[in-house]
Amino acid sequence: MMHQMQRILMALLLGLIASWAIPNLLLEIPRRVGTSPPIRLQTIVDNEINANRGFVNVFDYRWLGIAEEQFTATRRFSTKNQRKTMELWWAWEVFPKPRQTLDQAWIQVRLGFDPTEFAVEESQYSIIKVGFPALSFRGVVAINAKAPLANSTLDSQAAGFFVPPINQPMTLNKFAGTQSMPATTHIYAPHDPIWSGLIFNTVFYALIFWVLLSIKRAYRHARRMRQGRCPMCSYELEFVFVDGCSECGWRKDRVSTKSS
Repeated sequence: MMHQMQRILMALLLGLIASWAIPNLLLEIPRRVGTSPPIRLQTIVDNEINANRGFVNVFDYRWLGIAEEQFTATRRFSTKNQRKTMELWWAWEVFPKPRQTLDQAWIQVRLGFDPTEFAVEESQYSIIKVGFPALSFRGVVAINAKAPLANSTLDSQAAGFFVPPINQPMTLNKFAGTQSMPATTHIYAPHDPIWSGLIFNTVFYALIFWVLLSIKRAYRHARRMRQGRCPMCSYELEFVFVDGCSECGWRKDRVSTKSS
């Protein structure tokens, strides 16, 4: 029983580590191999922005366990379109919340940042969810694409992610969102959990590690018995298994029960 509990705890610990490590690996892929265009593009009108910048383009990405809604204020009005290419996105939400309208999501994401530091008409905002097989981490990111700092990096801030300094040449301009996922090319290390997805992923990976640990244990026991040793502690039994092991007590309870 003690050994089984140890394997269960070990499997859960490894599952939790995998649930955190895999989203980081997913976010690393766009920086290494590039990304596909957004699956859809929509435009909303924000009357709070001045008349010259009354439009907000919303790019919707689904790629390799990453879901991103990216908001960029612009002078241009982009027509709605739907891509016909296959989505490379296999993640899902365990308990999906009612989907916000784009207007609500836009207001919520920009209210999380200081408007004097991240002016609406100068910044790119993203709502990002990541994880596999369930979405397990969420964060929002703002990048000021118009006002470089003294060290030639762009000011960025995130809630739910750690964000490294962003070099200005690496950051795409206002309308380059049609070619890539700019926010995911910069963010790393998500830490704001979606608890239902995190628990599901932990159990999912724990079951995988449980099977692997059980296979390893069965192989180790079989190898020791072929060598004439105790399968539990490897004590030399000289192929006399019927009496159990005097070192660790393996099968001693069965032997004592039969003798009594």
